[in-house]
Amino acid sequence: MSQSDNRNLLQLILAMAGETEVPRDFYLWSAMSLIAAVLKNHVWYEHMAYKPIRPNLYVLLVGPSGDGKGHAMSLATKIARESAIGDVGMNLDLFSGKLTAAGIYDLISSETVEGEQVESKALWLHSDELSASVRTGEMSRDIIKTLTDLWEAHGNIRLEYTRGGGLKMARDPTINWLAGSTPTWLNEVVDFADVNSGFFARTVVVKAERQGKPIYKPNTSAYHELFPLVKRKLEVIWQYHGEMVVSDEAQVIEKAWYEEETATPPILTSLYPSWKRRLDIVHKFAMILQCSQAREDDSWRAISKASSLSAIQMYHELLGHYAVIIDGIVMGKSDKKLERVVNVLKKYALAPGHEMKTSLLQKYCSPYGIRKEHLESITKTLIDEGSVKMSQDGRGRYYQWIAELEPSH
Repeated sequence: MSQSDNRNLLQLILAMAGETEVPRDFYLWSAMSLIAAVLKNHVWYEHMAYKPIRPNLYVLLVGPSGDGKGHAMSLATKIARESAIGDVGMNLDLFSGKLTAAGIYDLISSETVEGEQVESKALWLHSDELSASVRTGEMSRDIIKTLTDLWEAHGNIRLEYTRGGGLKMARDPTINWLAGSTPTWLNEVVDFADVNSGFFARTVVVKAERQGKPIYKPNTSAYHELFPLVKRKLEVIWQYHGEMVVSDEAQVIEKAWYEEETATPPILTSLYPSWKRRLDIVHKFAMILQCSQAREDDSWRAISKASSLSAIQMYHELLGHYAVIIDGIVMGKSDKKLERVVNVLKKYALAPGHEMKTSLLQKYCSPYGIRKEHLESITKTLIDEGSVKMSQDGRGRYYQWIAELEPSH
């Protein structure tokens, strides 16, 4: 490998992207996902002896339609596909297409018999636009639950039974996920429970919009110039196998930061799931950053002070993205659910009886229902403003729209 260019893989991939209107953060995190996919489950760090940390990432790029999420992801997947043709036989098990929970288990598992050793699998999922890859409703909730469960599945064996009765097993499954979404889709599919349960704490959520400067003809000529060097460096890290450690200098930095963070928890409770996992997240980032240097001696194994400092900075930038996205989800959900409750009650006000039972109201307020606690909060608001009347008997609570209805046209 030529020693004339000492840039790490992230720097080289950002240079390959060229000058475009696509947000640089989209290119950066697509590159992080690519490196994590190349590392697969080959490397790990034992912060705790019985719970190794691997550098797999869930990366979700969020922005309006047409803002370049697909461009950034395409750069990463193009590099992966073209790099797979080489002497080292690099295969990243990249899957692009529609996702289901059952489909994910199919991809990481193998049919076997009791007592037979199962091959360990690592998978790189690519969802260019989640609204096209994942349906809303219960199917999206199943996928979110599945991805959450599989996040720390290293060392475990997952059992699934096929419809025909065969046994499916997955050993040490490792999933990397690179996806794009509009804020609208997120607001529709992701619920408060997903924030509180830790799905978002396991996901690098990056929100950005196209740069304001118009670029008629993007300059991307560096792609062909730099590709051979990037391919060679990816082949180097593809051959990394074994345990990584945190250097003494990096431990000093991390310990001081961790203790300071512990003393000052975030004000927003929605950030708690991520904050509680901050050390694991920083270690994942630091492992990728250290390996991105593609060193050809054993120095790749020791996470340096510089890698830890950069990982900590990335974590804090990530918290800023979390706060904006989660606030949008909470506000968007509240507004949409309020609108649905109002519409259902108005429609029912024209029917005989005029009153609607709580259970029916929960059922008809969205394609997949509304949580009881959310309904109680919304109906209390409507009662307080005089739009709804609530009555109660031994069978339950009933709600009636009493405000004036708009004239029909």
